[in-house]
Amino acid sequence: MILRDRFFPLVLLLVGVGLRWHALIHDVRFHPDEALFSTFARSAAVKGDWLLPGALDKPPLAIYANALSQVLVGQSEFAARLPGTLASILLMALIYALAKSLYPAKEGQNIASVPNLALLLMACSPFAIAFSATALTDGLMLTCMVAALWLVMRGNWGGSGLWLGLAFASKTQGLFYLPLILLLGYFSAAMHSRKSSLITLLRFAAGFGSVVLMLLLWDSARPEVSIFTLATINNDPGRLIRANEILPRLTAWVGYVSQMLGDGWLTALLLSIAGIGVLYRLVRQARQPQTIVDVLLCAYLLGYGWLHWLVAFNTYDRYLLPILPVLILLAARGLNMLVCWLTSSFAKALLMIFLGAALLLGGFQASRGGFVINQEGELYRGIDQVADYLNQQPVATVIYDHWLGWELDYYLGVWHDKRRVYYPTPRALVVDALQLCEIGTRYFVAPIREAHYVWLEALEQAGFEVSVALETSGFRVYGLIPPWSQPGHSVPCSGAPP
Repeated sequence: MILRDRFFPLVLLLVGVGLRWHALIHDVRFHPDEALFSTFARSAAVKGDWLLPGALDKPPLAIYANALSQVLVGQSEFAARLPGTLASILLMALIYALAKSLYPAKEGQNIASVPNLALLLMACSPFAIAFSATALTDGLMLTCMVAALWLVMRGNWGGSGLWLGLAFASKTQGLFYLPLILLLGYFSAAMHSRKSSLITLLRFAAGFGSVVLMLLLWDSARPEVSIFTLATINNDPGRLIRANEILPRLTAWVGYVSQMLGDGWLTALLLSIAGIGVLYRLVRQARQPQTIVDVLLCAYLLGYGWLHWLVAFNTYDRYLLPILPVLILLAARGLNMLVCWLTSSFAKALLMIFLGAALLLGGFQASRGGFVINQEGELYRGIDQVADYLNQQPVATVIYDHWLGWELDYYLGVWHDKRRVYYPTPRALVVDALQLCEIGTRYFVAPIREAHYVWLEALEQAGFEVSVALETSGFRVYGLIPPWSQPGHSVPCSGAPP
């Protein structure tokens, strides 16, 4: 019996591991934020810069995991993304354990129990897979958040506070689970006749506070501006949305949600089943503890959704990761109810086969970059070739770079010997380019998708000879020969703008 009960979860876990590993070896360049965090991590791993000097606005835990991976595995995209992949694998086990705590399986529901269905949905979720093999800080944050929620459901308030602190130490948005943890924690304590007094809250605060205290001490040891100050400057929305933003923001968020559990039609179907299930239980089983759990999860979803819609947060797809476990739990509840309604074993088997095949197909597509989620890295295909070409140029070669920033800096390498320079406007570039009285060829790097010809026209009008030195699938590198280096030009640069 025990072997039979564990066989299906083990198979699902292995399927999820395979999909995430396939995503990890998928050949795609870094998202800009991945390049940023991996550059900090590489400096720690190679140079010993463990205080992460520079303009950092994120806590260090996920970056330290990235750095440790680079120490053990080597400097590569694979190493930088490995901790996020492992965290996503652990998340599958945690959602299974959390579902067992919230919705214990009944006899005769071994395969179609809520925990098994939640594990199936998480194993194949395109959203979970797309954000598994990344060097972003969100993956570790989400795993720690779900661990905190699971522990509070088991009555371990101190451990829950500690893991929520670790989520906060990965990314400050980890605090978004605080209301859900407190609500479900106190409800669980009441249902299991545990003491839910001030002592339990103090244990939670002690666990959370111990991590926050270490984080504050680390932050104070850095010579730079506090990460919390920069986080406030960079991420504080500071306002409610305007009237002309209401529909575009809603459309963006709905578009991301439609990809969370599969293709749009599949996600819509699963969420519809979840919603119908909640409404049915409210009418017929309103006093049951598990129905109250459903209501609390729905309340959290509504609160989170309204907050991110009506407050002017950036509409980044990864900002919806915290609601993924909640959606999965509700969808698993709805599917479990649907299976229980079916009286035919054949119909139940047919439903599970159809569901498994559809989810597996969506998960496989996500593992090879087939969804629109977390697709910005696809825009940087060829940047490694650009960096290799530039690294072959003489020492101290000047590279004019307006668009690529951290991405190009990462691929040039930690010890690169080039002068990469940013200018905000074409005129600013031309003015400084004319003041640099050197005869060597310089380079201007531009994504093909950007309207960069105005920059080239400004350089040509200033007398620079412009030619294509390298072209990849997404980028062009232009060689720039100063006017005084060209045949027939003996007048040195004057330093005056054209």
